[in-house]
Amino acid sequence: MNRLHPALCGEPCIVKVKLTSIALCVILMLSALSCAVPDAQNKTESTPAPALPNDSRQASSPAVENLSAAAGEIKTGEDEAMSVLTSAGDYDVAIEKARAALETAPSEVLREKLADAYMERAWFYKAKRLTTYALKDLLSAREAAPDYYLVYYDLGRFYNNQMMQSTAIVELGKCIRLRPDFAPAYNEKSASASRIYRWEEALADADKAIELNPDEALYYYTRSLAYRGLGKSGEAVADLQTAIELSRDPSLTDRARADLQQLKP
Repeated sequence: MNRLHPALCGEPCIVKVKLTSIALCVILMLSALSCAVPDAQNKTESTPAPALPNDSRQASSPAVENLSAAAGEIKTGEDEAMSVLTSAGDYDVAIEKARAALETAPSEVLREKLADAYMERAWFYKAKRLTTYALKDLLSAREAAPDYYLVYYDLGRFYNNQMMQSTAIVELGKCIRLRPDFAPAYNEKSASASRIYRWEEALADADKAIELNPDEALYYYTRSLAYRGLGKSGEAVADLQTAIELSRDPSLTDRARADLQQLKP
């Protein structure tokens, strides 16, 4: 017959409850530790690029119903098939299929289409504020098609948006050298120059953009910024009025009107 220790004779039930509670606490602590260790290990690994949803296409990209058909066409119709792939909405699929096509039939057209796919995904990332992934894709686009003017235009836009105007101006200059008649590059370069108070350069680039496309409201707004920086308020007012007359963009119209209000005596 088992006997209780003399010191416990008065409260055996209480002691058993306490021992049971202590044992349960120990088990729970060990369980929590076993779960925490893998989590800590996972946190030390590099974070992969987030997966893109199938409906992540930009608003300007047309829907594609049959990617497998596009993959079949790629072997015979480079430009048409790659246009389909870069509009696919699923940028990962477009990029992988473009890479595979390049391995079997290298061409400048396919290099540019691969770059297009990288750039579209980059702006998707940028819209989600994933700037590291966006820049990585833009640099991949440049590597895929180093002589493609749109790569440098998009790099210039990216750096301008990131408040890295000097770098933006360099990239936009490369775009202009490859495509001297591309008005949007002059306009973006003018905007970048204005942000760092290089007013004369900003004015020259805006003048060129307007020369190439005199019906674009945004270019007059951009030039108005250069005129304001140079202290030429009369010319700035005239450009703002022209921007308002030509604009079909409500947000641009509102900005131009607000600036015009500031300049009026």
